Amino acid sequence: MSERPGIVLCAPAAIRHAPLPDTTASARILPGCAEDIQAGANTIIVPARLVPAAAPDPAGQSSLQPAFLLWPSRQGSWLPYTLMSYSGDDLLYIRLPGPPVHGTPGNPDHRVRWAADLSARHRAHGGQLNNHACWLRNLLPGLEAEHKFTLPADTDIWDLAVTTHQHVRDGAIGGWICEHGNDGGFTQGDYTSHLFAITRPASERGYIAFMPAINGPGYLIRRKRYARDQVLRREDLTPAPELTAAPADLPQAIRDRYGLTPAWGATYRRVRYNVMLESLRTGHVFSIMYDRCTAENAADLIQAEVEYLRSRTLRASSQRQILRQLTELRDWTRDLLARTGITHTEDQMSKLTWLRRERRPPMA
Repeated sequence: MSERPGIVLCAPAAIRHAPLPDTTASARILPGCAEDIQAGANTIIVPARLVPAAAPDPAGQSSLQPAFLLWPSRQGSWLPYTLMSYSGDDLLYIRLPGPPVHGTPGNPDHRVRWAADLSARHRAHGGQLNNHACWLRNLLPGLEAEHKFTLPADTDIWDLAVTTHQHVRDGAIGGWICEHGNDGGFTQGDYTSHLFAITRPASERGYIAFMPAINGPGYLIRRKRYARDQVLRREDLTPAPELTAAPADLPQAIRDRYGLTPAWGATYRRVRYNVMLESLRTGHVFSIMYDRCTAENAADLIQAEVEYLRSRTLRASSQRQILRQLTELRDWTRDLLARTGITHTEDQMSKLTWLRRERRPPMA
């Protein structure tokens, strides 16, 4: 890797949305960027204090903004990145698809050529890049990938979550940060779930759960299909604001909606704390979550779960890459539990298995 510094390529912000005639561009040396940037990283975060302020455009189009980042690569080339997020404190750039660019930042013709090339690459993904709600996408649609640890009943999940979050903030996992722009990478949940076991036909084995909407009508329906507790399971999440059935009527809703008859059902409450992690190398976002599930006439279930959630990237990925990173975080979590003296069982126990072992209420 070259010792050359990164370059911020400034261009009119409008070039991210439409081609501009007679585009001008400026290049600024980036003094001291983020640490631990891996070769070919998907994501680079730059402190706003290091980025040049907007400058007037000599052509009079508009001010020039830090729209692109060029990171030194081999043989004098540059890896191109585009601005996705600006928080006021920092700027988040992600890798643009396509080959490296060549040239020297001191050459005006090279800068204009770069701006035209990179803005065209940006616009090719404008639907994702130019819309905040579309930045993140699920690269395992219809699948859930998670690893579960079952913990002792007296585990303080708040303390464990705060400890985990602090480790991530302090850079304890190389190449990982708290998820950018998501409440500092710490979220929480507290909700009820009405779960119904599906045992037949075999292809539909699993469960269908209804979580009452907190701030609106209806339910969120979570449907999981799997033959046994395992890392990968089929999962569908469906908002159903139109569903107003009382909990006692949900078995009939399953018959009407899915043509299935539940074998039994149970209701439980889940309190959880999520530490959200983002990989700078790949752009994949995972959570390390700690939850306590309680149900009437059942022993509490305390678990740590490492789960893939979404990705902030334009580049192609593979299930294998995601599962490798899941394994990396699983191993780190296992080590953390050992260091803190918390015993655990890696049993992949699902909520369905927990409830089935604890109780088998009759179903009308």
